[in-house]
Amino acid sequence: MNVERPDDEGITGATPRPDEEMEEEVTPLPDGLYAQPDANIPDEPLGHGANEALVVRDSVGNVVKTVEQLPASIGRGSECTVCLDGAGAVGIYARLRRNIGDGVMLEKIRPDVELVSHGVSGDIHELANGDYFSVDGHVFAIDWPKVDARETKASPSGRIKPKYVVMGILAMAAFLFALGGFMQMRAPEVSGTPERAQSEESESESGSGSIVVDQSETEATDTESATDDQPSRTVMRPLWTLDAMLDAAVGETDETGRAGGNPAPDDDEIDIETVDVAPGDSADADDTAAVDEDSGTNTTRIGAESRERGMALYHDGSAAEAVQTMRTTANRSDMAGSADARGLNWLANRVEDAVDLSANAREDLANDRVMEAGEQLARLGRMERNTLTPGGLSRYYRELEAALAGAIRERMVSAKRSDDARESYRWADMLLDFRKDEEAANVIAALDETARERYDYAFELEMIDVGNATRVWREVVSLVPAESPWHQRAVAKIRQYHPNSE
Repeated sequence: MNVERPDDEGITGATPRPDEEMEEEVTPLPDGLYAQPDANIPDEPLGHGANEALVVRDSVGNVVKTVEQLPASIGRGSECTVCLDGAGAVGIYARLRRNIGDGVMLEKIRPDVELVSHGVSGDIHELANGDYFSVDGHVFAIDWPKVDARETKASPSGRIKPKYVVMGILAMAAFLFALGGFMQMRAPEVSGTPERAQSEESESESGSGSIVVDQSETEATDTESATDDQPSRTVMRPLWTLDAMLDAAVGETDETGRAGGNPAPDDDEIDIETVDVAPGDSADADDTAAVDEDSGTNTTRIGAESRERGMALYHDGSAAEAVQTMRTTANRSDMAGSADARGLNWLANRVEDAVDLSANAREDLANDRVMEAGEQLARLGRMERNTLTPGGLSRYYRELEAALAGAIRERMVSAKRSDDARESYRWADMLLDFRKDEEAANVIAALDETARERYDYAFELEMIDVGNATRVWREVVSLVPAESPWHQRAVAKIRQYHPNSE
């Protein structure tokens, strides 16, 4: 029995055959339904025997069409083209791809065909055993032969079996447990001596960055210096209160300590005063140590208050007053030569550097150098986050950011009026990095939608004419810049067929 076939033109994998071979390759079915094996797909049977079949059922489960003896065309990973030709229909084509397990991939070939799976239209549907699809108003269900459970880890529905999920979770838990133990082994040990605990407690209460010498080092110093019955005591002064801030500075320093940060003090800069005490003068040595500690605490407190005041003034936009406040405190007689004074001078230099960056950025904006102004703004932001205002950005940064966003928006609007889609997309994407803008979001959404439509059209052409599809992909690349996901997808498709193209 010969069934008249619809035109196979435009079907990927459907190779015209002579009439005498058609009865051997195609199994005709009633009402014009048949399956055409793809000649380019190798024979990869699942091992269920020669009677393996594709069964098509209607919406109530009755078998309406059957394609027998097609083990080669429905092997794992292979494809076959299913042609449905109902009463009065021209011929509807879809491709069924067999996945590992019982899953089925239903893919539309001709653009005039509507495929619906569970009420959802689309070009590709992933179906499991018993799922249905609709073609030209006719509802069908797919029933594949069962796959041997020993051949795959997937469950009959195509999902990973629960036991493998549990095994993966247990393996991850064991890895995290081992990692936690390793990190705990690397944690530094804390001495439990009363002297060490007392020194740590005093440091946390004072809130300063005073240097703490390990007890073992102090004992070694006492042992070496206590010769000829003349004991020696070590008196520590809290000198370095800005260590956390200074460590965050990035860059090189010049002779004045500008534009890069004052380096941390060397070992010889740390004042560790060793006082030789006679055997009968221990009380006088205790009084001297107490005076030295009080003096260091006062400079630390004064320096911290001046630093906080200066940073608050800079944050509110009064950089000149902030610099004057910190330099005045650093030049006090009781602060002379201390690390707090050096830290205040260094911080005042950084405030002046930030003001210079802001002025340079505004000059770039005035001269229509938007990208250069953006680089200056980025440097100012890094300096403020690392050193000046870790808790928030200053008024200088906020005003400069608003001015830069306004300049970017003007260029976006100008490119849009000039019908330069690529430039308008680029400026709109840059503007959204600074703030929310409805017009910029609409520009990107409209161009992405146009690029998506062209990309989908190229996807349909790919199965018929790769040359025309490549031409459409190049249109997508020229329509939207590299920031668009459709630009990236189009470039990937072009390189798939033309690896040497740029």
